[in-house]
Amino acid sequence: MKKLSIVAALLGLVIGIIGVFYYGFVHPASSVTVNETKTMQVKDINKISLESRSSSVHFYPSTSDVLTVHLHGKTSRKDLVFSVSKNGDTAIIEIGPKNDHIFHLSLFEFLNNNLQADVEVPQKMYSELTGHSQAGSIEIQQISAAHFDLDSSAGSIKGEDLKGDVTARSSAGSIKLTNIEGKLDLNSSAGSVEVQLKAITNDITAHSSAGSVRIVTEQQPDSLQLNLQTSAGSANVNLANVSYRTKEHDLVIGSIGLGGPKLQLESSAGSVSINKK
Repeated sequence: MKKLSIVAALLGLVIGIIGVFYYGFVHPASSVTVNETKTMQVKDINKISLESRSSSVHFYPSTSDVLTVHLHGKTSRKDLVFSVSKNGDTAIIEIGPKNDHIFHLSLFEFLNNNLQADVEVPQKMYSELTGHSQAGSIEIQQISAAHFDLDSSAGSIKGEDLKGDVTARSSAGSIKLTNIEGKLDLNSSAGSVEVQLKAITNDITAHSSAGSVRIVTEQQPDSLQLNLQTSAGSANVNLANVSYRTKEHDLVIGSIGLGGPKLQLESSAGSVSINKK
């Protein structure tokens, strides 16, 4: 009887795999082509908030004074809503299915979802820029804001030449930042964290649950407080003039000079390091 149950379970698994393959690849769900552009004047705008449940997102600078959002690609959702609105001094961009409260991206929809939102941001200092994506990666470059809040549930996060503090969280990808002028608070659940800076002038907190954490600076810090630890790798400091309180294979606590920014790096399944380029 037990053998029959096992055979039945295996047979059900095989049938399930065949079904997923057939409906996901051989007979995929029908898709809809999207190619829409929406704009907004930003004269009185100090904040930008983007919530996407259906696309990857790319923010980049614009020389005009108009915020432009171009949504393009294909999706299996036929009830997609794409809107750009204003609430006080905040530009609100929303991309997702109409019945948002019951939204669930099935395997078939995921395989047939290939949307991207290109956001042209006029160059000025914003108080906050929020970018949340549940269905893709986030890329952002050459923008200034007092605070960036970036969150991707299904992809990586890349940022370059940003002026402002950055909070970034990725549930299914890596985080890579280059030339950031501000504090960093970074957390990746399923990928590595890599930061390249000209100089370390602000606090950096970075954690990875399933990858390495690596910081590279072009300039040797005059002052810095160090705390590096890992559960399944090595902790490495490749800087000069470090005074160590603790120096072990998986834990390093020390400082350079007096005071200075705090550097706290942690990994649950990888190495952590700070290096001079």
